[in-house]
Amino acid sequence: MSDSDSAPKASKLKESFRALLSAVSSGRGLATLLVFGCAVALFYSLDWVWLRTLQVETLAALLGAFGHSVLVQGLELKTGAAWVTITPECTYIDWILCASPFLWRFEKSLGANLSRLALLAAAVSAVNLIRTLVPILVSAKGGSWFWAHDFVDYLLWYPGLAGVILFWVFALVRAEQSKPRKEVHAG
Repeated sequence: MSDSDSAPKASKLKESFRALLSAVSSGRGLATLLVFGCAVALFYSLDWVWLRTLQVETLAALLGAFGHSVLVQGLELKTGAAWVTITPECTYIDWILCASPFLWRFEKSLGANLSRLALLAAAVSAVNLIRTLVPILVSAKGGSWFWAHDFVDYLLWYPGLAGVILFWVFALVRAEQSKPRKEVHAG
Protein backbone atom coordinates (compact mmCIF):
# COMPACT_ATOMS: atom_id res chain seq x y z
CA MET A 1 0.00 0.00 0.00
CA SER A 2 1.43 3.32 -1.00
CA ASP A 3 1.13 6.64 0.78
CA SER A 4 -1.23 7.81 -1.95
CA ASP A 5 -3.60 4.90 -1.11
CA SER A 6 -3.64 5.62 2.61
CA ALA A 7 -4.14 9.41 2.28
CA PRO A 8 -7.80 9.18 1.11
CA LYS A 9 -8.51 6.60 3.82
CA ALA A 10 -7.01 8.84 6.51
CA SER A 11 -8.97 11.80 5.19
CA LYS A 12 -12.20 9.78 5.20
CA LEU A 13 -11.48 8.57 8.74
CA LYS A 14 -10.87 12.16 9.91
CA GLU A 15 -14.12 13.25 8.24
CA SER A 16 -16.04 10.41 9.93
CA PHE A 17 -14.52 11.29 13.30
CA ARG A 18 -15.46 14.96 12.86
CA ALA A 19 -19.01 13.93 11.93
CA LEU A 20 -19.17 11.72 15.04
CA LEU A 21 -17.98 14.52 17.35
CA SER A 22 -20.33 17.00 15.71
CA ALA A 23 -23.28 14.59 15.97
CA VAL A 24 -22.71 13.65 19.61
CA SER A 25 -22.17 17.27 20.61
CA SER A 26 -25.26 18.42 18.69
CA GLY A 27 -28.44 19.32 20.51
CA ARG A 28 -29.90 15.87 19.82
CA GLY A 29 -26.78 14.07 20.98
CA LEU A 30 -26.51 16.08 24.18
CA ALA A 31 -30.25 15.72 24.88
CA THR A 32 -29.96 11.95 24.49
CA LEU A 33 -26.98 11.78 26.85
CA LEU A 34 -28.82 13.96 29.39
CA VAL A 35 -31.90 11.72 29.26
CA PHE A 36 -29.63 8.67 29.60
CA GLY A 37 -28.18 10.15 32.81
CA CYS A 38 -31.71 10.83 34.09
CA ALA A 39 -32.73 7.25 33.25
CA VAL A 40 -29.82 5.85 35.28
CA ALA A 41 -30.70 8.15 38.19
CA LEU A 42 -34.37 7.11 37.95
CA PHE A 43 -33.48 3.44 38.06
CA TYR A 44 -31.38 3.81 41.20
CA SER A 45 -33.87 6.13 42.93
CA LEU A 46 -36.74 3.60 42.93
CA ASP A 47 -37.07 0.11 44.41
CA TRP A 48 -39.36 -1.15 41.61
CA VAL A 49 -41.34 -3.36 44.04
CA TRP A 50 -44.42 -3.39 41.81
CA LEU A 51 -42.41 -4.63 38.82
CA ARG A 52 -40.45 -7.14 40.89
CA THR A 53 -43.73 -8.45 42.36
CA LEU A 54 -45.16 -8.81 38.86
CA GLN A 55 -42.09 -10.76 37.80
CA VAL A 56 -42.24 -13.06 40.87
CA GLU A 57 -45.93 -13.76 40.26
CA THR A 58 -45.37 -14.42 36.55
CA LEU A 59 -42.42 -16.72 37.23
CA ALA A 60 -44.40 -18.59 39.91
CA ALA A 61 -47.28 -19.08 37.45
CA LEU A 62 -44.92 -20.30 34.72
CA LEU A 63 -43.11 -22.66 37.10
CA GLY A 64 -46.48 -24.00 38.27
CA ALA A 65 -47.50 -24.52 34.64
CA PHE A 66 -44.33 -26.62 34.20
CA GLY A 67 -45.38 -28.77 37.16
CA HIS A 68 -43.07 -27.31 39.81
CA SER A 69 -44.28 -26.57 43.30
CA VAL A 70 -43.40 -22.98 44.15
CA LEU A 71 -43.16 -21.17 47.45
CA VAL A 72 -43.44 -17.38 47.15
CA GLN A 73 -42.43 -15.10 50.01
CA GLY A 74 -42.57 -11.45 49.04
CA LEU A 75 -39.95 -10.91 46.36
CA GLU A 76 -38.45 -14.38 46.72
CA LEU A 77 -39.48 -17.72 45.34
CA LYS A 78 -38.34 -21.27 45.98
CA THR A 79 -38.71 -24.30 43.78
CA GLY A 80 -36.63 -27.45 44.21
CA ALA A 81 -33.10 -26.49 45.23
CA ALA A 82 -33.52 -22.93 43.88
CA TRP A 83 -34.19 -20.04 46.26
CA VAL A 84 -34.28 -16.82 44.23
CA THR A 85 -34.65 -13.17 45.20
CA ILE A 86 -35.88 -10.89 42.43
CA THR A 87 -33.89 -7.64 42.53
CA PRO A 88 -34.56 -4.54 40.42
CA GLU A 89 -31.84 -5.68 38.01
CA CYS A 90 -33.70 -8.98 37.50
CA THR A 91 -36.52 -7.08 35.81
CA TYR A 92 -34.21 -5.56 33.17
CA ILE A 93 -35.92 -2.21 33.76
CA ASP A 94 -32.41 -0.79 34.01
CA TRP A 95 -31.67 -2.03 30.48
CA ILE A 96 -34.97 -0.69 29.14
CA LEU A 97 -34.41 2.72 30.76
CA CYS A 98 -30.78 2.92 29.59
CA ALA A 99 -31.58 1.87 26.01
CA SER A 100 -34.68 4.05 25.59
CA PRO A 101 -32.97 7.44 25.07
CA PHE A 102 -30.78 5.94 22.34
CA LEU A 103 -33.82 4.59 20.47
CA TRP A 104 -35.76 7.86 20.52
CA ARG A 105 -35.94 9.50 17.11
CA PHE A 106 -36.47 13.26 17.14
CA GLU A 107 -37.79 13.26 13.58
CA LYS A 108 -40.60 10.84 14.54
CA SER A 109 -43.86 11.77 16.25
CA LEU A 110 -44.44 11.30 19.98
CA GLY A 111 -46.84 8.43 19.24
CA ALA A 112 -44.34 6.68 16.97
CA ASN A 113 -41.61 7.00 19.59
CA LEU A 114 -43.85 5.78 22.42
CA SER A 115 -44.90 2.81 20.26
CA ARG A 116 -41.24 2.05 19.57
CA LEU A 117 -40.41 2.16 23.30
CA ALA A 118 -43.45 0.04 24.21
CA LEU A 119 -42.31 -2.57 21.69
CA LEU A 120 -38.82 -2.44 23.20
CA ALA A 121 -40.21 -2.93 26.73
CA ALA A 122 -42.42 -5.83 25.63
CA ALA A 123 -39.63 -7.59 23.73
CA VAL A 124 -37.06 -7.12 26.50
CA SER A 125 -39.58 -8.26 29.13
CA ALA A 126 -40.42 -11.42 27.17
CA VAL A 127 -36.75 -12.29 26.68
CA ASN A 128 -36.09 -11.47 30.33
CA LEU A 129 -38.80 -13.84 31.57
CA ILE A 130 -37.10 -16.66 29.67
CA ARG A 131 -33.71 -15.43 30.94
CA THR A 132 -34.91 -15.71 34.55
CA LEU A 133 -37.09 -18.81 34.16
CA VAL A 134 -34.42 -21.06 32.63
CA PRO A 135 -31.82 -20.54 35.40
CA ILE A 136 -34.46 -21.18 38.05
CA LEU A 137 -35.36 -24.47 36.34
CA VAL A 138 -31.67 -25.40 35.97
CA SER A 139 -30.87 -24.42 39.56
CA ALA A 140 -33.94 -26.28 40.88
CA LYS A 141 -32.37 -29.45 39.47
CA GLY A 142 -28.98 -28.63 41.04
CA GLY A 143 -27.40 -27.00 37.97
CA SER A 144 -24.99 -24.09 37.94
CA TRP A 145 -26.56 -20.70 38.61
CA PHE A 146 -23.48 -18.99 37.20
CA TRP A 147 -23.69 -20.62 33.77
CA ALA A 148 -27.49 -20.57 33.53
CA HIS A 149 -27.98 -17.03 34.84
CA ASP A 150 -24.91 -14.85 35.35
CA PHE A 151 -23.05 -15.84 32.18
CA VAL A 152 -26.16 -15.42 30.01
CA ASP A 153 -26.91 -12.10 31.72
CA TYR A 154 -23.44 -10.77 30.85
CA LEU A 155 -23.88 -11.93 27.24
CA LEU A 156 -27.23 -10.14 26.91
CA TRP A 157 -26.92 -6.97 28.98
CA TYR A 158 -23.63 -5.34 28.03
CA PRO A 159 -23.34 -6.30 24.34
CA GLY A 160 -27.04 -5.54 23.87
CA LEU A 161 -26.75 -2.03 25.27
CA ALA A 162 -23.48 -1.47 23.39
CA GLY A 163 -25.28 -2.48 20.18
CA VAL A 164 -28.10 -0.02 20.84
CA ILE A 165 -25.60 2.80 21.49
CA LEU A 166 -23.63 1.94 18.32
CA PHE A 167 -26.87 1.95 16.34
CA TRP A 168 -27.57 5.44 17.79
CA VAL A 169 -24.07 6.69 16.95
CA PHE A 170 -24.33 5.45 13.36
CA ALA A 171 -27.76 7.08 13.00
CA LEU A 172 -26.38 10.38 14.34
CA VAL A 173 -23.37 10.27 12.03
CA ARG A 174 -25.55 9.44 9.01
CA ALA A 175 -27.84 12.35 9.85
CA GLU A 176 -24.85 14.66 10.30
CA GLN A 177 -23.28 13.57 7.01
CA SER A 178 -26.56 13.99 5.12
CA LYS A 179 -26.94 17.63 6.17
CA PRO A 180 -26.46 20.04 3.30
CA ARG A 181 -22.97 21.48 3.28
CA LYS A 182 -22.39 25.21 3.20
CA GLU A 183 -20.43 26.15 0.15
CA VAL A 184 -17.39 28.30 0.71
CA HIS A 185 -16.25 30.37 -2.23
CA ALA A 186 -12.74 31.67 -2.45
CA GLY A 187 -12.44 35.43 -2.65
